[in-house]
Amino acid sequence: MQHACMKRQSGRSGRFVAVCLLAAVLSLAVAAQQRTGTGRAETKKIEIVHADKTEFAARVDSNAWRLKGHVQFFHEGVTMNCDSAWWYRSSNTMDAFGNIVISKPEGLDQVVVTGDFLRYSGDRREAEIWDNVVMTDKEMEMRTDHVYYDMAADVAYYLTGADIRNGETTLSSVRGRFYRPSRRFFFKQNVEMHSPDYDIYTDTLLYNVALSLAEFAGPTDIASPGRDSIYCEDGWYNTNDTIAFFHKEARMKSGSNTIYADTLFFDKVAGIGEAFHNVRMIDTVNNLTIKGHYGYYDSGAGYTYVTDSTLMIMGSENDSLYLHGDTLYTYVNAEDVRTVLVYNGVKFFSRELQGKCDSLSYSTADSVIRLYYDPVVWGQQNQLTAETIELETAGNEARQINLVRGAVIASPEDSLGFNQLKGRNITGYFKPGNYLYKVMAKEDAEAVFFAKDGTEYIGMNMAKSNDIRIMLTADRKFDEIMFIGSPSGRLYPIEKLPGKEAMSLPGFVWRADERPRRRDDIYHTYQAASGSAAVKARRKAMMVDGMISFEDEAMQDGEDGQGGMQDPE
Repeated sequence: MQHACMKRQSGRSGRFVAVCLLAAVLSLAVAAQQRTGTGRAETKKIEIVHADKTEFAARVDSNAWRLKGHVQFFHEGVTMNCDSAWWYRSSNTMDAFGNIVISKPEGLDQVVVTGDFLRYSGDRREAEIWDNVVMTDKEMEMRTDHVYYDMAADVAYYLTGADIRNGETTLSSVRGRFYRPSRRFFFKQNVEMHSPDYDIYTDTLLYNVALSLAEFAGPTDIASPGRDSIYCEDGWYNTNDTIAFFHKEARMKSGSNTIYADTLFFDKVAGIGEAFHNVRMIDTVNNLTIKGHYGYYDSGAGYTYVTDSTLMIMGSENDSLYLHGDTLYTYVNAEDVRTVLVYNGVKFFSRELQGKCDSLSYSTADSVIRLYYDPVVWGQQNQLTAETIELETAGNEARQINLVRGAVIASPEDSLGFNQLKGRNITGYFKPGNYLYKVMAKEDAEAVFFAKDGTEYIGMNMAKSNDIRIMLTADRKFDEIMFIGSPSGRLYPIEKLPGKEAMSLPGFVWRADERPRRRDDIYHTYQAASGSAAVKARRKAMMVDGMISFEDEAMQDGEDGQGGMQDPE
């Protein structure tokens, strides 16, 4: 056989020798094939399927072959095409150039890699492809300048940047790794993920293509164009059903509202969100902050509630009001009007005003704080009580206070007793800085006040009138008193003052021991008033029936003859 080949060579070009040698090499490769238990052939050496031209290049390597024109290789189920290549049989490696196409059929899930240059190791089954690299399968397309592909593990990775497209979702990063069997990407450094509904910017991202699940570690920003934005340093986001879990320094911003928490959970389809630990909700437009350790949001029902060490802060330039209750609900309507409801053991503190009640409401529509169930408010020397108290604010400062039904204002007068003003309703007026300077009692007004001649007390007046107006001094004590209507009264000389009970108007009880003296006192618990079980039952019914407002219930109570918000028991 060898002699015949040599004889033909004398009449033909040396190209035929190369063909014969190539045939011999291919026969050796076939002989090296092994059979598995199923009888399928597994090629261990790279197999040359086709080349327009082959050259044995001993000057380069004793086992080097130069292949040109429509070159095709086959190895371990993978087909590789190129314009030209160097094949090194002894090391089972190859270098390929121009129009690289690597095809790895896997049923319908075929992966194809294209590029300009290829270096492949048959023993390790590893390919390095660079320049204009595109890797595609049935779900995604990746473009990069340089990629490494471990065909045995079916893992591809890059170190110099890549862009990936999966449907309408695009991803990019400096470094990345794609685990094809599990359909997972691992992205690192300057990671960006974009879709029509959101944009993610992070340092580290693990993305599961099959589950549409993005997991991130490190500083991460998530933005919905024209809508919400989110920041966290750990968490995951399901881009398919938009369920998300954000952890570590988590915050979500929507319009003028921002919520902070250690952990945020959100289900966009169900419209439900939860916040855990160190929860803080800030409304910059209304200068309102709400804090707690657990928060819940239901977009369908249209409300949010916060509980566990709940605190609401209404800020102002001169003073801030700090309010605590067991549970705080907020509602924001289509006009961006926020309503706040606070239940169970409410206390509040500011430099000028303090108070307590069982339940409270506040609306940014009218900026009125309404206190229900045994409310009491203190302002400097004065104590204000009624069945219901309404505190009208502007710029988060008090402007007017309305004591509705059974209203009483009292202040101590040295050791003699208390100045008192009583009426069916009382209205108080504030100057800037929450300074109460005038009060007006209407309908069956009564007053008890101590009269002076200079600095000397001369007696105590007990008077009645249709209406009574009292002006207060700079230290909030009774000063000028005006009776409107048909006044009547009696003056008791100092030496002939009646007993303390006789000097107290009906309904007056001095409650200084309940007063918050500092901000932290708002967290101190106190005994609920009688009928608290019925109060809680009513609150629960209000929630179940669709959040009837406090105002509605107050009106119903009045119509039923129960006297405002008093419990029927």
